[in-house]
Amino acid sequence: MATIKNQLHQAQVINNCPECYNAEGLEFTFSQIVNENIFFSQPQPLLEETLLCKTCKNDIYPVSWTDDIERVHAYHEKIAMSKKQGFKLKTPAYVFIAVDVLLLCAILYYTLK
Repeated sequence: MATIKNQLHQAQVINNCPECYNAEGLEFTFSQIVNENIFFSQPQPLLEETLLCKTCKNDIYPVSWTDDIERVHAYHEKIAMSKKQGFKLKTPAYVFIAVDVLLLCAILYYTLK
């Protein structure tokens, strides 16, 4: 089963970096992992959030976030809508189900005859 990381939302933030104190260069990225198979795809319920400073090339962890960064994070978290938490069948799954139903009907027809 393959896992694919879909980027849902990316935003440039104009806040001071807690590491290098640069006012430009912070970037929030929200992504979601999707498990895919030949028969189905299913998104995971959790969003992966990262805050990266492009100036000092560091990941900024929530421990060092300021109140301003937390407010901006809450705003962008509302914007980043995750995909539906469902089970999506692909075309090979529908073909497999149709062949199984036809095979079952044929077996029942010949056994009851």
